[in-house]
Amino acid sequence: MPGIRQLPAPATLTMDSFAPPQMAPVMTAAAVPTIELRVRVRGAPTTLPDAGIAVYQADHGSDCHWAALTEGSRSDSGDQLFTVPTHARGDIQVAFAPMRSAARHGYIARVRVPMEGRVAEVLLDATTTTVTLHLPPGIERAGPIRLSRSDDPQWLPMAQTSSDFTLTDSAPLTVMLGVGNYEVSSPLQPSHRQPFAVPATRKLILQCAPAAPPTGRQ
Repeated sequence: MPGIRQLPAPATLTMDSFAPPQMAPVMTAAAVPTIELRVRVRGAPTTLPDAGIAVYQADHGSDCHWAALTEGSRSDSGDQLFTVPTHARGDIQVAFAPMRSAARHGYIARVRVPMEGRVAEVLLDATTTTVTLHLPPGIERAGPIRLSRSDDPQWLPMAQTSSDFTLTDSAPLTVMLGVGNYEVSSPLQPSHRQPFAVPATRKLILQCAPAAPPTGRQ
């Protein structure tokens, strides 16, 4: 008919028309070379029955391998020795923690290890110090108080992983800390910070925490 354009004949489709595009192969964990990493733990406390070491990817925390402290062998010097399998790609974190659930944030000691070359041995100083936090004279109750590591922002204290805490004069807070630089602060007054170092500090009189109202009062 005049003014109507003739449509082309329909094409015949074959199975090749539905073939998915070719993609580059994905490197799976099984395809990544596995190496045996030697870890030496020095000064591990005997009061933590669930303690152990964890090895995981530094950037995202995956590929975590946990070994309980009892799985290690003891050297002549008293160190605990471990041989841990890990995938040789990128940097890894090697941590000593009081329990598996604390391996990524509540660790006592942690070191970042580049895996580009062969690492002979990783040394973890797991020495701990018991630090007691006290209120100054005349203050019955103070808070909220936050405990953190000034040299490691990813760290969270073992006993206060979910929130800050309030301190009273009748109940000082005792925490087990690894070697490092710490600080207590007030989240209500961020400029109020009190740094301290471990193992040099065993007793800390808090000067930075605001006084809290007595229980039952706002």
